[in-house]
Amino acid sequence: MSLIFEKPTIKDKDWVNKVLAKEKRSDVLAVFGAYFLWSDYFNTKICEHRNILFTRFDSDKTSYLFPKGTKSILGVKNAMDLVFEDYKNLKLPELYISGLDISEVIKLEKVYPKKFDFITRRDKFEYIYSSSVLTNLKGKKYHSKRNHIAKFEKTYDWEYEEINIDNKKKYMDFFEKWFSENGNPEDKLNTGEYGAIAKALDNYKELGLYGGVITVKGQIVACAIGEMLNKKVFVVHFEKALAEFDGAYAVINREFSRVVGKNFKYINREEDLGIDGLRKAKLSYKPAFLISKFDAKLKEE
Repeated sequence: MSLIFEKPTIKDKDWVNKVLAKEKRSDVLAVFGAYFLWSDYFNTKICEHRNILFTRFDSDKTSYLFPKGTKSILGVKNAMDLVFEDYKNLKLPELYISGLDISEVIKLEKVYPKKFDFITRRDKFEYIYSSSVLTNLKGKKYHSKRNHIAKFEKTYDWEYEEINIDNKKKYMDFFEKWFSENGNPEDKLNTGEYGAIAKALDNYKELGLYGGVITVKGQIVACAIGEMLNKKVFVVHFEKALAEFDGAYAVINREFSRVVGKNFKYINREEDLGIDGLRKAKLSYKPAFLISKFDAKLKEE
C-alpha cells in the first residue's frame, strides 16, 4: 500500500488533532496549526493511514516527520516501512527525517539500529516557560524586564484587548506595518511567516486560536496569537511589536501570559531559528525547560 499525501485543509483539523492527542507531547508538532499555517512555506503534505499521521515536506529538500500515532515498536516499524516505500518511489537522493524529539530518536534507532545519522538541531529546540513566571516576572533576573514594562506604562496610555476577528482587517494592517518595517519581501522566511499569519486570521475561529493586542490610543502596537496544545500547554505561534514603542514586546508577553496562564501551566514559545537576537531574547525569559530536536539522515547503504 502506497501513501497518498495531500496538502492539509481546515477539514483535517479534527482527525489530525485526535491522532496528535495520543502522543502526549508538548512540542509544536503536537498541534494542527503547526501543520496547516505553514503548509505553503514548507509545501507540507499529510496522509492518514490506520490512524497514523504521515507528513512530508516537499520544499527545497524533501523530508518527512516521524509518523505520529504509532502505539508500539512494531507499529513504528510498519509505519516507517511505508515512509521508506514512498522515499524509494520518489527516487529521492536521501531519506531525511526532521524534527524528532528524543523519544523518537530512541524508537528510530531501536527499529533501525545504526542505519541513521542523527543531527542535533539547536535552532529547532523549543522553549517552554512557566505561565506564572512570565506573568509575575519576580526576582533580580527579571529586573530589566520590569523596568521596560514600567517605562512603557508611564509613557503610553495603553490597553490589552482580545482579538475580535470580526475586525480582521485592522489586525492584518498591523502585521503589514510590522513587515514593512522589519521584513525583507525577498526573504523566503518573511514571506512565509506573512502568509502563515494571513492564514491564521482567515481561519481564526475554525482553528480555535486565541490572540491579544496592546493598543495605544486605539492603535495596535503589539499582537500575539496562539492555540491550545494540550490541557497543560499553550503554544504561541506569532508575537510582533512595533519597534517605536519601546517595551511593547515585554508588555504583550506579560499580558498575554496573564490571560493564558489562567488555564495553562506552561507556554511553548517555539524555536529561535538559530537567530542570535531571538535566542538571546528567549533565553532572557529563563525557560522552565527546552525540548531538544534532532534530524535523522539515512546512512548510505
